[in-house]
Amino acid sequence: MRWTRGESSGAVPGRWTRIAGLCCLILLPAFTPAAQAELARQDADVTMGYACRLPSGPKQVTVRVKASFPARTEPSAAIQPSDAAVTVTFPRDAAGEVLGPDAATVAGTARLGVLATQAGRPVGTEWTGLPIAGTGASRPMRITAAGPVPSSTAGPQGDVTFSAGALVLRLDIRKSDGTPTAAVPVVLECMPNLGQPTSLVTVPLVGDPAQGDPAQGGPGARAAQAPGTGAPGGS
Repeated sequence: MRWTRGESSGAVPGRWTRIAGLCCLILLPAFTPAAQAELARQDADVTMGYACRLPSGPKQVTVRVKASFPARTEPSAAIQPSDAAVTVTFPRDAAGEVLGPDAATVAGTARLGVLATQAGRPVGTEWTGLPIAGTGASRPMRITAAGPVPSSTAGPQGDVTFSAGALVLRLDIRKSDGTPTAAVPVVLECMPNLGQPTSLVTVPLVGDPAQGDPAQGGPGARAAQAPGTGAPGGS
């Protein structure tokens, strides 16, 4: 049997061209600046010293905060951190006082105050209820709390800076037989040491009216050209 092209085959390329064009129109929104801003990410990884209040007095611990943030944002857009984790390392003496003599495992939750500011205005919230993965009660001790955290909404002007604040740990400490070492969980209130940077990351705002559009001769364009200078390459 011989295969031959029908007379209607000439219409096929036209149909496929129209279908391809329609697909391009459907996919186009995925490449808008807003979508690109959502896809691009930047990582925060900051280690700070904290003082936790214990019965014997304040004890120093090390707190490491990690999370992924958008590389940029737009006015009224949600800034959604992801992969948030808070790791607290207790030195031997502090761990011994927190755990007591009979501790075998530690779990619980963490709450980290995260201040997001934009043009001097707070726009942030707390990272609450981060579950602490169960771990052995070692001395020194390292615990990690990780999980989803709430978003913040960008205002109309200014970059958004995220900073770490107060940390509250609610620890469920148990013996080797699974029974708790105390009638109620141990609650530790910790504050970042004064005089150290606590900034986690800054998310630049695109489409800020105060910045202007360099292509349209806004403030950004004027800042890029010193007074009395001509265009590059001019005489």
